[in-house]
Amino acid sequence: DENRQFYDIGAVLSSDFYRIYNKDNPAAAPVKHTIIPELRYEYVPDSDQSEYPDFDSIDRLTPENRLTLSLTHLLTAKYVRNRGSEKISNESRDRLSRTSYNRFFRFRLEQSYNFDDWETAEWRASENESHFEPLYAELDLTPRKLVSFHAEAEWSYEQNCLLSHLFSGRLHNSRGDRLAVEYRYEKDFRDSINLNAGIALTSRIRVSGIYERNLENDTDIEKGVQFLYQSPCWSAAVSYVDD
Repeated sequence: DENRQFYDIGAVLSSDFYRIYNKDNPAAAPVKHTIIPELRYEYVPDSDQSEYPDFDSIDRLTPENRLTLSLTHLLTAKYVRNRGSEKISNESRDRLSRTSYNRFFRFRLEQSYNFDDWETAEWRASENESHFEPLYAELDLTPRKLVSFHAEAEWSYEQNCLLSHLFSGRLHNSRGDRLAVEYRYEKDFRDSINLNAGIALTSRIRVSGIYERNLENDTDIEKGVQFLYQSPCWSAAVSYVDD
């Protein structure tokens, strides 16, 4: 009965600062701007794992000795809707008010420094590269509850180019209809666009489809369609996929 034991060390130091805008403006929704700086340290020792089987990536634990500094910006809007007559008292209006929040903006910038030596830092391509790992940025926009946008990217200092980037958008409604579009690029590996859509024909019957295309050589990667029937106790689906 084989087993393996490792230890890891981690520490996080963070805080948050915020300011509220439009607080006294009745014509605009109050907006809270939050800034979260964070310093994170992660350590996993390097250990000989040759005695254990190696079938896939999870069978090997990669050593880590990394310090990461990140900065996150958040913008959150507050909406208050009053129900009932405008002639009621302020105290009664407060009880009838319905408050909702929407975090419509999130931006995160992250930089890591790897203390590992040149041999154990597998993410490096050569010994001439810096201990600084690629700069990572992430953006989320949700201007409305039914619309969302996401983007992320990695920038390499040594190669002076984007190693990867992703853009995606999503539309959906309360009935369950949805449309999602994603563009993904990874240097020397992937350049593709992905479409995913679903329509609720009735409360129990739903049809959905997927389509992914390789833009590098103009070939289809995957396409398919699915019909789904859902009842309170069981469901059945019929699908066709060309992969």
